[in-house]
Amino acid sequence: MFSAVALGFAAVVAWAGGCRFWRALSGSRTDAPAGRRGVLPSLGLAVVDIFRHTYFSLCEQNRPRGRAHMGLFYGFLLLVVATTLAFIYTQFLDKELSMPLQDPVKIIGNAGGVALFLGLTWLSWRRLARRGEAGKSDYFDWYFVGILSVVTITGFVLERIRFANLAGVAYSLYMVHLVFYFMLFTYLPYTKFVHVIYRTLALTHARQTGRLPGTRQPVVELL
Repeated sequence: MFSAVALGFAAVVAWAGGCRFWRALSGSRTDAPAGRRGVLPSLGLAVVDIFRHTYFSLCEQNRPRGRAHMGLFYGFLLLVVATTLAFIYTQFLDKELSMPLQDPVKIIGNAGGVALFLGLTWLSWRRLARRGEAGKSDYFDWYFVGILSVVTITGFVLERIRFANLAGVAYSLYMVHLVFYFMLFTYLPYTKFVHVIYRTLALTHARQTGRLPGTRQPVVELL
């Protein structure tokens, strides 16, 4: 019950923040009212931009960060797919959740975990070893990376422990895994995870007005 309330509160805060951000964008002076696209077509183009990481490729300095971001983005999506399929397995197909490594759900989940881990490692290395390129990082930057790293690492360790039939250790570590998983989504409005909302809205506005985010330059049509 507490978890549902906390997650619901986080969703309401994220929604309210997104609405304020959209109103601020819509009232900005960089709008180009003539020939504006509708919101839904613009959102569709923005989603394509997000999946293709279009704007990362437009800046030479941002390309390395873009590759790390792709690992985080696609790794997270694969894990969401694996979690959804696991739910279907247990709730509708009456299958055991402890699946062999060759099961499609395990393959998707492990592929997503590896992509996420590589993206986190690359991102962390750039922030620590190339601070001049990556820029200054503070608590706000590291919190989301830290939470996601713990969730990823404990997920892999849990998989190994379950195959080793160490039930006592598995249950204890699973609790740690779930706590950090809960923190990941509950603190969404207050960490860089909320970037998924604001960035999507910014790219939607850019497509709607025909301008690059944060500039007065025309958006580059790459579709």
